[in-house]
Amino acid sequence: MSEDQNNSSKNSNKKKLEYNEENADGWFKEKDGIFRHPTQKIYDVRVYRRIKVDANKPPKQVFKRARNIPSLLQAIQKRNELIEELAQLALKHEGKDATWENACEEYFGKLESRYKDKKISFNTMDTTISTLKKHTAQWNKLWLSDLTSEKVENFINSEDLKKNENEKVKSATRVNILKFIRGVFKYMIDKGRMKHNPAMGIYIRGKKKLSYPTVMKHNEMISLIKYAETVNPEWAFVYTIGYFSGCRSGELFSMKWENVDWDNKLLFIRENYDWKTETHQPTKGKKDRTIPINKALLECLMKLRGKYGEYILPRIQDWKNGKAAQIIRQYQKALKIRQTKFHAIRGTFITQMLLQNVPVIKVQAIVGHDQLSTTLLYVGMLAEETRGATEVLTLDPIASNIVELPAKKAK
Repeated sequence: MSEDQNNSSKNSNKKKLEYNEENADGWFKEKDGIFRHPTQKIYDVRVYRRIKVDANKPPKQVFKRARNIPSLLQAIQKRNELIEELAQLALKHEGKDATWENACEEYFGKLESRYKDKKISFNTMDTTISTLKKHTAQWNKLWLSDLTSEKVENFINSEDLKKNENEKVKSATRVNILKFIRGVFKYMIDKGRMKHNPAMGIYIRGKKKLSYPTVMKHNEMISLIKYAETVNPEWAFVYTIGYFSGCRSGELFSMKWENVDWDNKLLFIRENYDWKTETHQPTKGKKDRTIPINKALLECLMKLRGKYGEYILPRIQDWKNGKAAQIIRQYQKALKIRQTKFHAIRGTFITQMLLQNVPVIKVQAIVGHDQLSTTLLYVGMLAEETRGATEVLTLDPIASNIVELPAKKAK
């Protein structure tokens, strides 16, 4: 083919492409790759990319399209998504793509390395790996370039996403699954194996139901401690220290006498027992915190002083074996009070502090919540505890508070 013929062919292709882009179906070009319907407020997105699909053939023009988009902003977002999908497809044909299964295995290796370097806890690593293996196994043979935003969104909101045969995965769990999926994609982007994260900008459909933690009332907590004293006094010590400190179960198990400041009446929380690895790790937020020792806590600590060696609380075998929740429910059932998890002792501490008008920011600091919103969740549930408290307010005068002023004498 002569040079003139070759140039003529290129110009012909260019004119054909320009015609398709500018005038196809009578749509008006709004922006690059975005077209507006001549009479309706809808948009069409059309993007192209030349990709070398076959090493032995010239690059091929690959086309992606999205129709009937209701707003310009959504059209721009969709155009960017399609451009990124084409970029990912190009990586696939360059040999840089990976299957979901291989991407996960590489990501799991990174998590294991971070755990060994003590940058994340065993629970974080184990939960991430087990959740992805359980819920995303159906993607294992798919290429990363096949996992578009639409596919990820349909999957995360699917009715087929189930906890077991009879129960669908709850919204909170779906949020975690989506977070872990994003983590895999982000890792592959950092390695240059992906161009964009298709799991970003996706939300769980439907209104998420706000569920409050179940806690005990003050009188129920006292009943539990008194009952434990008659059945197993060691558990009574655990419940008492837990209630007056607001500590997590693992923090209670790790408490040592060296962390008690008797002079200033302070208790330092520096470790948390990891039940899966059976090791003492940094606290959940990896930050030490300080708890003021009140009179009741001081009395309990004095009773325990020197009883269990370097640790403040007894080494109860059922506690070490992870049966704390089972034991507390047995006691609660015997008392005919609400049945909770062991963690409810901490929640009871928080709610009682708030009911005594301790500022939320102080409660957050004492219990070690990273986010204030976590503490505020307990504020929202206090309606049950304070129901009826406002009944004392009326428009009727209270006789005992009315002072009769003596009448002025006439001059």
